[in-house]
Amino acid sequence: MDLKEAIFVKELKGRFLGEVILENKKENCYISNSSHLSDIFDLNNKLVLLKTNNGNNLKTKYTLQAVNYGNSFLLLNLNYLNNIFGNFLREKDFVIKREYIINDYKTDYYVLNENKIIEIKGVLSNEKNARYTFRKHNRAYLQLKKIKELLKFGYKVDYNFVLLNPEIESIKLVDKRIKENRLFIECIQLGMKINFYKCVWCKNDFKIVAYNIKNNFS
Repeated sequence: MDLKEAIFVKELKGRFLGEVILENKKENCYISNSSHLSDIFDLNNKLVLLKTNNGNNLKTKYTLQAVNYGNSFLLLNLNYLNNIFGNFLREKDFVIKREYIINDYKTDYYVLNENKIIEIKGVLSNEKNARYTFRKHNRAYLQLKKIKELLKFGYKVDYNFVLLNPEIESIKLVDKRIKENRLFIECIQLGMKINFYKCVWCKNDFKIVAYNIKNNFS
């Protein structure tokens, strides 16, 4: 993979844009994350990796791919996370379609030979004991509500949490009173399967590894 090293300067106003110094020049980059990364990690002056964007009429030439963390890198590009998770599924000989539509619901992946919906959530934390909650917004609630309906229709659902920091040792679902978290638990009770994985930097790229982690999700 063609990756370029740069120094992260700051996140720009709004979402999805950051400023880096690449080859002694300031450059804007796309950030594939709807949350402000600065709320989780202090990226300022950190060594980062940039991925070159392909296509025409793009707002930025690069996407923020990863940040240096100790002797390794943490993946920050959530679009790329879905790509490598798809490769992980294909290695298991699953016949899959990406962003497959079922009853007006767009899946991350759909396993055709198992009638199974695959959803992927990247978890970014700088703490070994991570805390997770579904954010209080309409999109998360509508997604979980649709998953609940599909479970009742007989579809299988695998909800996969990928830990972008492989040093996370446990994860806890906090504030189970909010409606999104309550709905998530209801989906588990209807048979939704929860899986955990680590995203590991290896040979100039990232790979997905199954992970048996302490959690309170069930």
